[in-house]
Amino acid sequence: MTQHPRHPRPARRRLPPAATVLAGLALLAGCATIPTQTEPSPLPFGNGQSAAASVPQPPEGVSPLDLVQDWVRDGGSPVGKHAAARAYLANSSKASWNDALSLTIVDDNVITEPGPPVPGHTGSEQTVLLRGQTIGELGADNGFQPQFTSLELPITVAKQADGDWRIVHPPDGVVLTETEFQLYYQQVKIYFFDPFFGALVPDLRYIAEDPQSDEPARVIDLLLSGPSDAMANAVRSAIPNSVTTKTVPAIDPTNGAIVVNLANLNDQTEHNKQLIIAQIVMSLHQVSPGPVIVQSDGVSLVAGHDKWVAADLPSYNATTTPSAGQPGLVAAHGRLFSLKDGSVVPGGAGDGSYQVITGAQSEDGSELALVCAGPSGEQLRVGGYGKSDAVVDLPATQLTRPTWAPGDAAGDPSNQVWTVADGQSVVQVLNTQQNTWIANNVDASALVTFGQITDLRLSRDGTRVAAIAGGHLLVGAVVTDPQSGAVAIKQVSPLQADNITNAVSVDWLDQATLAVATSQPNLPVVTVSVDGFTFYKYAANLTTPTAITAAEARPIVVADSSGIWQTSDSGDLWEAMVLAHDPGGPEIPFYPG
Repeated sequence: MTQHPRHPRPARRRLPPAATVLAGLALLAGCATIPTQTEPSPLPFGNGQSAAASVPQPPEGVSPLDLVQDWVRDGGSPVGKHAAARAYLANSSKASWNDALSLTIVDDNVITEPGPPVPGHTGSEQTVLLRGQTIGELGADNGFQPQFTSLELPITVAKQADGDWRIVHPPDGVVLTETEFQLYYQQVKIYFFDPFFGALVPDLRYIAEDPQSDEPARVIDLLLSGPSDAMANAVRSAIPNSVTTKTVPAIDPTNGAIVVNLANLNDQTEHNKQLIIAQIVMSLHQVSPGPVIVQSDGVSLVAGHDKWVAADLPSYNATTTPSAGQPGLVAAHGRLFSLKDGSVVPGGAGDGSYQVITGAQSEDGSELALVCAGPSGEQLRVGGYGKSDAVVDLPATQLTRPTWAPGDAAGDPSNQVWTVADGQSVVQVLNTQQNTWIANNVDASALVTFGQITDLRLSRDGTRVAAIAGGHLLVGAVVTDPQSGAVAIKQVSPLQADNITNAVSVDWLDQATLAVATSQPNLPVVTVSVDGFTFYKYAANLTTPTAITAAEARPIVVADSSGIWQTSDSGDLWEAMVLAHDPGGPEIPFYPG
């Protein structure tokens, strides 16, 4: 994939009909106070805790409509408690405006219209209607929360003594355009672990960019505050809840290293220390390329190892990247073929006796889960690659393409497969101690509310699911009850609901990005960030896609009515893949996972 700019411009969103909301939105909490080298004092964070040095004022004679529009378009900077936006307010309203209540992101095409007259005022006060498309909110956890609704917000303006118009009684919370948000906020990945501490999992958040010197402190503050609401109870942190920072995390100008000096960190095993360091180093890696010094009360957390870089860490992504020796497979004409050269898979999967419809291969390539034609519907077969596959007791008329859960951190192969039966029941198929496979239902009620589930993919770290239900692209967290062991899909959110209306297939491009095929002629393939904010279109030299597969550092592969196609870049045309089997008919390619 090509490297996109730090703040990629998402595709333009369309204005939807109806649905009107006011701008009461989720709280945007300020960063917590972190002690300095001597005594506690607030950090001059760019989210509003620092004073603004010089703030441009609205032009003289600006009209009420332009005033309100410019307030949204030019007031996105969080510096000085949003001093740039506060300049548009009347002096009587500047101190009372609560900019920290919420942060609403709207489409750049925001407009203003004259509102109803203000009773009792003969032109000295006016109402301006701010109209636009709400894209989402920045929550109290600094995570982006998609919200596809129309915005209609009445703003009162009043003529001041000098004859200029200013906003009075502004609604609490900040409203800013998508461009302003991209300009002043940076996406960062805060790293936590899967429930078994085998894989690092990125949790997307957004921090103010100004001043840049404070970025390490903001990242560590988010890390210590725990997972976002979207990933609550799906990931874990090796850092105890009691831990704070003894000094402000910052870059040492003498050696370029970021010093993270932790406080209240009780005795830890050497293994736990490694996990803590991994979370800190990987979270900071994106804001500074330099080394990280991790201390506890001023002493190196690991004796004899002061500075850490990403290359010093053990591999925590073994389960998130398919084995390099496994090129992937394609189901076609009731058989399985290699995606590399079209050679036939050995055994019943390749000779046609199973009548394979679709399937999945475990990350290490050793196991297959196959959806096959059965005597009274479709059936699931699970077994070793090239071996006889046992039929799972899972009656269904139709099953979705299976998806493998990751193996464990010790390198043992996966022991569970997920699929969806008849569009309603998400099923977790588990391997027993007797080496049989049994089906257990997953609580997927949060998905089913969007419609029939036609595709479902576990992330390769096992903490999230991506699904298509009723044509909607959805993402949710995989949460396991620690007492009962029951599994549920929680915190489900539709992504890019205004752009993606007829999704047909989805896969994980990496831990934070989805590849999606749709039946929309102008949008055959897109990639979407897991929080729904970033969105890229791919070339459209395809007929309507029927299936997609993706994996990190591999081409995206798509099947349509004319064959199988691949590309490694959103700007490139799709190239046909020449395989040994005849093209046409239902073809479903899939990478391991």
